[in-house]
Amino acid sequence: MTEREAALDVLLAVLERGEYLANAVDHLLNQAEGSGQRQRFSNESMTGVGKDKLKQYRQYVKRVTKGVTERAIELDFRLNRIASQKVKRMHPAVRNILRLGAYELLYMDSIPAAASVNECVTLAKRRGQARAGGMVNAVLRKLAASAQAFEKTDLSVRYSMPEWITQRWMSRFGGEQTEEMLKAFLQEKPLTVRVNRSRISMEAMQEMFTQAGIRTERIGGLPAALVLHRGTVPITRMPGFAEGFFYIQDPGSMQVCVMADIRQGESVLDVCAAPGGKALHAADLAGENGRVEARDVSEQKVRRIEENVRRCRFSNISTKVWNAAVFDEDSTGKYDAVLADVPCSGLGVLGRKPEIKYRLTEQDILGLAQIQRDILECVHSYVKPGGRLVYSTCTISEAENEEQAADFLKRHTDFEKIAEKQFLPSTDAPGDGFYVCVMKRNG
Repeated sequence: MTEREAALDVLLAVLERGEYLANAVDHLLNQAEGSGQRQRFSNESMTGVGKDKLKQYRQYVKRVTKGVTERAIELDFRLNRIASQKVKRMHPAVRNILRLGAYELLYMDSIPAAASVNECVTLAKRRGQARAGGMVNAVLRKLAASAQAFEKTDLSVRYSMPEWITQRWMSRFGGEQTEEMLKAFLQEKPLTVRVNRSRISMEAMQEMFTQAGIRTERIGGLPAALVLHRGTVPITRMPGFAEGFFYIQDPGSMQVCVMADIRQGESVLDVCAAPGGKALHAADLAGENGRVEARDVSEQKVRRIEENVRRCRFSNISTKVWNAAVFDEDSTGKYDAVLADVPCSGLGVLGRKPEIKYRLTEQDILGLAQIQRDILECVHSYVKPGGRLVYSTCTISEAENEEQAADFLKRHTDFEKIAEKQFLPSTDAPGDGFYVCVMKRNG
């Protein structure tokens, strides 16, 4: 299986069948390598060429599939202006071959246009679409010859965002802020980590990174956060990873425990904890005299939490399989802080999970809002008098964020809001879109 064939199969899985991009990429790469790619490249391994080719294979598949998924609306718009048949009426394999070719022509200067066109025509023939080969050839050659800019088109097309999402944000934030967010989603973000400061100092961690040739920057307002400029160093081979000295975490996610003001010796419950970032952060802040219980709905999710707990070597975290929407009477009034990072639409993480924007509908948001309300109805009882309930999401949606918190406070007058912030993506800073609201229980 060539790299373009693997990329096409990923695109069919994501854009036609609604699968998640990361899962589809992992599955197809493993399948491709298992069926002969690794063996094909290993014949040259004595010179290192095989290893390099395998790396390039993986890099190509990941870049092209993410790029096409991010820009599918724009690519379809461009193709529709050239092709005699609308993209949505084409055979699924043909339209995704055209999207793949269009992305290469428009965004991958390292691939010669003629080579890209010819490979896409060959791919169409291999996939039983020989009749469409001529059309693929003609459309891509015309696109290569006249790749017009379209700055005057609306934001939805320019930044490949469904119109209903763009309009919601335009109504709320205005055109300038909305465009900044859309730009940020298409921008490659650096890796951010949170240092486990109870295990290593920031200075020592930065020195370890420096010695490995990894440049670091601190993030204002987040005392344990670092931005890493790591080049091609794999995450698992970075210094301190195996020892659990740091955890990969988005700045917005780090804000949960910072805004919650978790202190030494406190008891904390994280009700939707997988994969464990916020629970580990809480354990770091609560110290050896504090305790954290991390829960999630399935054994698989809890195993992910436990893997990270073992790597980071915290002894003050326990885990439990529990559905956050099911009331746990034994937890009533037991915790200084309850973290509820609830299931949400994910509109804040479109830069990392661009497929979400094609899966989601406005009706989905209403359904998610009800799930969030059900969880809050259960978990608020677990907060001690004087303790904090921390409600958070990785989305940018009033119905799931500000309106949800306001509705809860209206119904539960023993709670008061003490902090609230909607973090928005920006081209000038790392981080996803994230919402945090901290509510104190009085009495």
